[in-house]
Amino acid sequence: MLKRVLIPAAALALAALSALPAQAYFTTLVPGPGSDLPADRLVISWTTDLTSGTVTTADLTSLQFELYGNPTFVIVEDVAIVGGVVQALAGNARALGDIDFSFDLDLFNLGGGQGLLSFDNNVADFTPPTDQSMLDAWGTSDTLGATVWVPAESPPNIIMSGSGPAASSTVVPLPAAAPLLAGALGLLGLVARRRRAARG
Repeated sequence: MLKRVLIPAAALALAALSALPAQAYFTTLVPGPGSDLPADRLVISWTTDLTSGTVTTADLTSLQFELYGNPTFVIVEDVAIVGGVVQALAGNARALGDIDFSFDLDLFNLGGGQGLLSFDNNVADFTPPTDQSMLDAWGTSDTLGATVWVPAESPPNIIMSGSGPAASSTVVPLPAAAPLLAGALGLLGLVARRRRAARG
């Protein structure tokens, strides 16, 4: 009976561990007093395989910027990196060197949600599109700047632009495979307790 439980539980734990992707992080910057950026917040979603040290653009497996106008409305987004590959933005090709990102995981691992050093999707010199919105975002742990272009007749309109002090924080979401892993470990614990009880 124990073998019938132990083998599936071990297989389940192994499957959960293999399903864990690169670690995901959400870094949020909220404009503070003195900022003239009329936005609710900027959310930077990113993933990396690193667990310590300084994460740079070359270490990212994904990177996305979302600028919110209110708690639920995304004004514009920039999906900058997917699968480790830099994505074009509004018809403008980008290379790894065109995007700046720096985050101190050692500082973050101390707790408090801090660790962001700098970021810039570097689109200020790009040609604004006439058929889609475009976001230019830059900052540090305590500053945030952004410019938003929207479709319009030539030249495209800037509907939002500003910068200033900001408060930043980073969180790690629960991995999708974590409940599976927790269930498998719980099952293994149950088996161990039954074994001890049988021997006693």
